[in-house]
Amino acid sequence: MDTYSQLWTILRQYIAVAEALSSDELSSAISFLLQLGFQPYTLIDYKALKPSDKVIAAHLAQLGLLKARKHKTIVQLAPTWLASMAAGGPATSRGSAADGFVIVETNYRVYAYTASPVRQAILKLFIKCEVLLPNLFVGTITRDSIMAALEFGIDAEQILGFLYNHAHPRVAKNVPVVPTVVSDQVRLWQRELKRLRSETGVVYKSFESGELYRRTAAFASRLGAILHRNDEDQILLVRAEAHDRVKGEIKSVKQELRL
Repeated sequence: MDTYSQLWTILRQYIAVAEALSSDELSSAISFLLQLGFQPYTLIDYKALKPSDKVIAAHLAQLGLLKARKHKTIVQLAPTWLASMAAGGPATSRGSAADGFVIVETNYRVYAYTASPVRQAILKLFIKCEVLLPNLFVGTITRDSIMAALEFGIDAEQILGFLYNHAHPRVAKNVPVVPTVVSDQVRLWQRELKRLRSETGVVYKSFESGELYRRTAAFASRLGAILHRNDEDQILLVRAEAHDRVKGEIKSVKQELRL
């Protein structure tokens, strides 16, 4: 088998074992796999994982989907390129035609011929499920479903990459595989999250000393109130609601420094 087919053969068996143990084990395994596949460049703090996830992480490290890295006393888990390939994220090659199961129509309707609980769970991350039959998933790509996926940390290119990499043989030879009207709209929905928004702030400048600037900036940072800072010119832009507290801190520090 090619690498992709080998990987999914092993993972399907792993999921089957988890399902046989309990529904909780199945849920944990699927959730963990999805996080790895759709967020391939995110480092995972091993200590922060739940006990069940630590067990799964150890198994996936043995399978080559995770690589442990130790920084001082902190153990971090880095997903490998196999983890990205598993969930159909940005991969270097597509799965085999026989493995394709997704059809995307110009009306945003999606038909996925699969009985795999893992694949169904992945699809539900960015598609509104409307019909679920023993071997067929039917749903629609909507603004709400895409926004939910974006908030989960999955970006537009990863979603489109999954649909492309798992295209049904019936549509795999189409150009484009995913209708342009669908791919363009998914990207537009993502851009909505990056629009500019206005926020009222107060500018602080002309500090009497570098120490006064540094201590004021540190105080505002602890409040989470800094909108912008320019250390070279000693300029701070602070949220308006924090103005009174920052102003009081400046007065206190000036008295301490006798400025």
